[in-house]
Amino acid sequence: MTDWTPQDDWSQVKVGDPVRAMRAQQMLTGKVVDRYVLSDGAVASLFVEITEVGEQIELDHDYWQLSVPAKPAVVLPDEPGIYVSHNEPPSPVIIHKIVDGRWVDADDENYLTEAGVIALMPLTKLEPVAVTAKNVIEFIDTYPFSDALDAARKEFGVTE
Repeated sequence: MTDWTPQDDWSQVKVGDPVRAMRAQQMLTGKVVDRYVLSDGAVASLFVEITEVGEQIELDHDYWQLSVPAKPAVVLPDEPGIYVSHNEPPSPVIIHKIVDGRWVDADDENYLTEAGVIALMPLTKLEPVAVTAKNVIEFIDTYPFSDALDAARKEFGVTE
């Protein structure tokens, strides 16, 4: 069973998102197939394919209350270290979780809020070179030597 949460900011709803719309005694569930966006960026209406009947209808922001599936709670890493986010192209964002539990942006040394870290998810924890080298050597030891380098390249994403 899906838990639904009210969504007042329709600009956060994207094409393909599931939605539940309510007004008076009517409740509809479906998937957004298009949006009517005003020049100021506000979403005036959504075009939704209704699951129960397979038809598309327009939901006007002024007449419908919208809900979206509740997002699962995000669990931040609890281990101190250096983390990389590839969520902010064109270059990765590097952040540090320090021993006292706070997060620091590596570029400007400013502390990040929990919401700021969540916006960078998913994160990849970097490990020390010695740990990576040990993992590679242990991995290679599990293969006959003739296949070891090819297998290691594949396992660790080395393309040449």
